[in-house]
Amino acid sequence: MGFVQCCGYFGSMLLMLISSVVFICLIIAYFPHIRTFFYKEGSCVITGTIYTVQYACACGFPGCKSFYPCMMVYAKVNSSEQLGQESQWPVMVFDDDLQQIWINNITPELEERCSIRIKQCDKDEQVNRDMVEKYRLEFALPGKIHKCYFDSSSLAARGVVLHKSVHWQLAFHVTFWPSLAFCSGAIMCSILCYSKRYRRRHRAVSTEEEKF
Repeated sequence: MGFVQCCGYFGSMLLMLISSVVFICLIIAYFPHIRTFFYKEGSCVITGTIYTVQYACACGFPGCKSFYPCMMVYAKVNSSEQLGQESQWPVMVFDDDLQQIWINNITPELEERCSIRIKQCDKDEQVNRDMVEKYRLEFALPGKIHKCYFDSSSLAARGVVLHKSVHWQLAFHVTFWPSLAFCSGAIMCSILCYSKRYRRRHRAVSTEEEKF
C-alpha cells in the first residue's frame, strides 16, 4: 500500500472516529433538552410572585459565598391546546428550560424551586437582590403577558418556561454536521478500498494476459 493510500485510510478513519465522538458528546450534552423540542407554545399571564428564602451561590473565586433571594413566579396559561382543568390554576414560571431541568430533574430533593437562579453571584448580597428585582420588573409584574412553552402532559408538575435554550435549528446543526463528516469519511474509505481492489484485479488480469 502506497504512502498516499495510507494517509487516505488514516485520514478517513480519523474523520469517522472524531465525528462519532463529537456526535455522541453532543447527544449526551443535549439529551436532557430533547423533551423541550416538543413543548407547545402559548401565552402566559403573570399572576404574581412569591419570595421564599435565600440560597447560597458562588462568587467566582475560592472561598467566596454569597446569597440571593428565591423568587417564585406564577402565571396562567392560554393555549389552543386542550389542557384540562390544570390550565385554570396558576403554574410556576421558569426563566428557561435549563432552570426547569435543574429544578425538576437534577435537584428535586433540594426544593430550591426558584424561577431564576443566579449562577454567578456578586459578593455583595444587595447586588444579587437587585438582579432578581430587575428580572421581576422586566418579566414578572402581575398582568404581563409573555410567550411561553410547556409540556401539555405535565403542565402542573413541570410548569412553563419563557425561553428555550435549544431550538430545532440547533438540533439540526448538532446532528447534521457530525453525520456529514462521518459519511464523508465512510465514502472516502469506500473509494480507497474499491480503488485498491480494482488495481489488484487489474494486476491479476494483466498477469494472466502475460502468461498467454
